Amino acid sequence: MAGATDVGVFTHAALGRIAQHAEGIPRIVNTLCDHSLLIGYADQTRRIDGPIVEEAIAYLQAGRRARRRRARVAARSWSAVQWGVLGISAGVVAGGVTWLVLPSEIVSQAAAVTTAYAADVVHTVRTLLER
Repeated sequence: MAGATDVGVFTHAALGRIAQHAEGIPRIVNTLCDHSLLIGYADQTRRIDGPIVEEAIAYLQAGRRARRRRARVAARSWSAVQWGVLGISAGVVAGGVTWLVLPSEIVSQAAAVTTAYAADVVHTVRTLLER
């Protein structure tokens, strides 16, 4: 700890119990020390001893739950056709909103640019597929 004159915050018994419970796994050592320090702070204790570590272990074990496998996101299993239909649908909706909101001369210019862009995309895809 920064600025501490006595860095022996954990007693030898506490360190032994932490090492025994963690079985060499650094993440468990860190979590157990963190919870022990929190309990010691709440108890206004300057040194963490065996009973405080035991309390931290009991707290952590009480909070342990069986891990559940997360359900696969439905979007991950969509086929390319479904994604294509979704993209086309979004384009139609966006086009309809644009046609309703913008003046007609801007819409016609946008349609010309979009058509040219779509033709370029089709040409590029065909070229890539021919290789």
